[in-house]
Amino acid sequence: MLTKLGYFSRKVLKSYKVLMLLTLAGLLVVSLPRMSISIGGFLITLLAIAFQYFLAIHNKLYRIRVPLEEMGAFSNDIRFTFKQKTYNIPDNKSLAKMLCLTPLLLSMGWVAPLVYMALILLAYGPRLVGLYKVYLGKDNAADTHVQKLNNYKPEVAVYVTGLQNVAYQINQWLPVLHALPFRFVIVIREKKTFYDMRETSIPVYYARSMRELEHFRAAGIKTVLYPANTQKNVQFLRLSDLNHFFINHGESDKVVNQSKFLMAYDKLLVGGPLAKRRLEAANLPLRDDHVEFVGRPQTELLLNQVEGKAKYIKTVLYAPTWEGFVEEANYSSVTEIGFSMLQALVESGDYRVIFKPHPYTGVAKNINKHFLKEMQSYCLSKENAEYAGFDADLYSLMNESDVLISDISSVVNEYLYTLKPIVVTNFKGMESSLFESLFATVKAAYLFDGVSSVNNLLSSIYLDDQKFNVRKLVCEDSLGGTNISALQRFEVVISNSLTKDSGGVAD
Repeated sequence: MLTKLGYFSRKVLKSYKVLMLLTLAGLLVVSLPRMSISIGGFLITLLAIAFQYFLAIHNKLYRIRVPLEEMGAFSNDIRFTFKQKTYNIPDNKSLAKMLCLTPLLLSMGWVAPLVYMALILLAYGPRLVGLYKVYLGKDNAADTHVQKLNNYKPEVAVYVTGLQNVAYQINQWLPVLHALPFRFVIVIREKKTFYDMRETSIPVYYARSMRELEHFRAAGIKTVLYPANTQKNVQFLRLSDLNHFFINHGESDKVVNQSKFLMAYDKLLVGGPLAKRRLEAANLPLRDDHVEFVGRPQTELLLNQVEGKAKYIKTVLYAPTWEGFVEEANYSSVTEIGFSMLQALVESGDYRVIFKPHPYTGVAKNINKHFLKEMQSYCLSKENAEYAGFDADLYSLMNESDVLISDISSVVNEYLYTLKPIVVTNFKGMESSLFESLFATVKAAYLFDGVSSVNNLLSSIYLDDQKFNVRKLVCEDSLGGTNISALQRFEVVISNSLTKDSGGVAD
């Protein structure tokens, strides 16, 4: 029943026109017993419909005056952030839905619906004040944001777009950007991304359409960095006079890292030789100097390395991936088997278990969403288990842990830097030789099939960590270990791109 109501709210009530018709229908329902419509009731309903219409055109009115918006400096969104906490007031569509109930309150007299609308107006107030400022206020908001961008003279843009909960993709790059000497600007295409981002001194701009992207070229940027390979990237890629570099939000053996869409970028900034071989194995038509080895700068900045084999295992980090949009990309262990494994670890009493799921878990499949809730509830009910939410810092959790259990995921590649033991799930039951041939990184990991005892596996690793030396080799292969730090390598590539027109790096 709740699922049907959710579908009705998302789909049927998506149109403001439908909401206005429902409001009018509410008046007819209230008037049926008397078989007449009072003038007062009609005027109140008309006022509610007019309010809904204004909510519908609000964003259009705002966009006319503010084509490009710097987030944080001035925002038309009725959200207030304080110490990384976000408090949400219903958006315009939700307020318009609430107004549908106005005529139904007429049965209680005229006062009730008027008070009800007044409360909705109060919620809408901050956004209305924002609209007033851009049209009648002293500040010329239409020019302020673009002028600030031009005065800042940005050199490099980082482009962030995608589904819900995509802020983690830019959050992991913020420490790297802060450590580099370039004038960065972050371009987001969905405003909600900003409210999930960690605090940054880098200007963040919200571009509603691809027309606004041209402001960044006019402001002087030469290079665009892409932490995700999403469809909306093409709207920036169309500016062929800029350098377009794919930096990824994490490398892995997933099939998505062999997409032909990667050929659209001038350069692919990858960790090391393993990533290039992965691209070559997919028969992608790589160009000369198309691939640059830059390691993963954030691992060097944020992760600690151990010096030798595991001496103890007290804290287990279980960080499974999500299920992907197609079965080919489904590597997730957030299933019945994964839940059983989690229970076995916790019930043994030997470990502190941290459960850190991927932010997208459950987006594509209800079965994964179901087990995510089950595993979350289970962890919250146990003293030696911890549920780390989407906003938890993954690198801190990696440092806290003694071993990682994960799926085919970029988490595995990142964790390689620590040189601590890794367990990769093989819940599809592939033969180990085939599994390793398909997923090169797992050579450095112990495999868990979901059938044998996970506790026995961890005990055997503790007694004899046989894969320590293999992890070191795969780490160098995956993260491009050289005498030059990853941050320095990354800086050189970006610096060279700013001295060359298009297509990347100077010699």
